[in-house]
Amino acid sequence: MRRVFLLLVAGCGLPEQGLLGVDGGLDASIPETCATLDAACLGSPGPEWTPISLTDAGCGSGFTSQTFKTNPRLLDGGCACSACQVTGSFACNAASPISGGNGCGDNPIAQAPSGQCTQAHAQHLEAHLVQATTGTIGCSVSNDAGAGATGDDVTACIPTSCTADFCGGGGSVCAIAEGDVQCATGFTLFAHVGTGVDPFCAPCGCDASAPGNCGGTVTGFESNNCTDGGLVHTYAVGTCQTFDNNTDYSSVLVQLVPPDASCSVSTLAIGGDAGLVGTKTICCK
Repeated sequence: MRRVFLLLVAGCGLPEQGLLGVDGGLDASIPETCATLDAACLGSPGPEWTPISLTDAGCGSGFTSQTFKTNPRLLDGGCACSACQVTGSFACNAASPISGGNGCGDNPIAQAPSGQCTQAHAQHLEAHLVQATTGTIGCSVSNDAGAGATGDDVTACIPTSCTADFCGGGGSVCAIAEGDVQCATGFTLFAHVGTGVDPFCAPCGCDASAPGNCGGTVTGFESNNCTDGGLVHTYAVGTCQTFDNNTDYSSVLVQLVPPDASCSVSTLAIGGDAGLVGTKTICCK
């Protein structure tokens, strides 16, 4: 049976592979057991080509339609950057210097690590701001926030039945192949088509904010071990306060809070170069 099939295909003037369809893109192909499709009008474009018909009247009996895209182009505002996304966070690993004296202008009397009770003794209290360590900060941004791209429709009629009237169906006699390829001798390029279009927007960029100062609170205790056995007052880090007019603090507890990380778009405008996805070539007699 295989030998008979090969002879019949050769008699139609189309190589066997041309009747079997193109892999990876066409939704239908001619069954391998069918060797009676009359495609002699197409000639022999080559084994990589599959017969199709193009017509405005719709696909007839024995054909399946598939719509491709051609003439890709950007829509207005086709490319745009989306909002930047932050990954990671800042950290506060340094100790806060503790100062006392009038106006908290004395040299630091202690270094208070965040979350650790630290002994210090004065009437005025300021836990100084410290800069956050960088930690691991990253930014990501996509370029698909625009309107995208579009293209014109091309509907091809693909013979899927042995009885399909390929040569006498009234449409243009054509063939399709994968990729951007040259037409076979005797054929004229109809269009390069694709399964879709893509705006192919340029990459967007965004920058991470620099590490700022850590905020937080400092709590002064009358006790020397950060317990509630006496006066307890809490203030914002970076402010000078009088603990009490008659009583000094004896220990402090600093709780540092890192600043939020942020990202900003560094690319204000991007362009694109719309193109086809899944490119194919259609050539006609």
